[in-house]
Amino acid sequence: MKTYIYIFISIMLMSCATKNQKENLENNIPASLQKCLDYYGGVSTWKSFKSVEFDIEKEHHIIDLETRKVFISTHDSSYSIGFDGKNVWVSPNMQIYGGTHPRFYHNLHFYFFSFPFILTDPGIKYTSLPEKTFQNTLYTPVSIKYEHNVGDSPQDEYILYIQKENGQLDFINYTATYFTQEASSQYNALVYDTWQEIQNIKVPRNYTFYKWSNDTIQESRGSVLFENVIFKNTYPDSNLFVRPMISELDTVLKK
Repeated sequence: MKTYIYIFISIMLMSCATKNQKENLENNIPASLQKCLDYYGGVSTWKSFKSVEFDIEKEHHIIDLETRKVFISTHDSSYSIGFDGKNVWVSPNMQIYGGTHPRFYHNLHFYFFSFPFILTDPGIKYTSLPEKTFQNTLYTPVSIKYEHNVGDSPQDEYILYIQKENGQLDFINYTATYFTQEASSQYNALVYDTWQEIQNIKVPRNYTFYKWSNDTIQESRGSVLFENVIFKNTYPDSNLFVRPMISELDTVLKK
């Protein structure tokens, strides 16, 4: 009797393993990235939410996680930025906003905030890289590239440094090709300094941009702190994303 039980359990385990392997193959997600996704709460938990909000310095960001529409407002109501799914607008005008191109900026921090979950989006090409030791930690790096015409800068590339031991994402290398629209071999670095757990999802509390040279992290280029993070099971008010009458469009790389 015990023999049959052992055989049944073995078959069930093999079936589950085969199913998981099949799902990973279908999604083309490397095992190290899957481990990372699980470490931060799992894709199913991430996808259970409809929207996320957070504060960065003087700004409040609201993102529809399904459509990826964005609304950014300042605490003093000096300006707002919106992405309606096609166009990026600034109200009342670009001069008062005074920052970098809104189309480049509107989802910049949300994108890095959403690692590793946003890397399960369609149109991504994954490559597992050889194991690498950096600052006495063993990593299983994963290269991220994009299919043609995915997003505003499909030439961007990322390398994720995922701890082999537990799946933690410590830092990434990235290229910035938005303004040139050409592939680049010049990488920058973004280090995830601390994380916070919000509603069973681990997300960044702060990260720091660095220059990257000679396979080494160089001088800092600034940090970002995420505060008052909240995930919601409801979609944002759709009126938030509608362009106001008093506003300007950012037509750079308009799709």
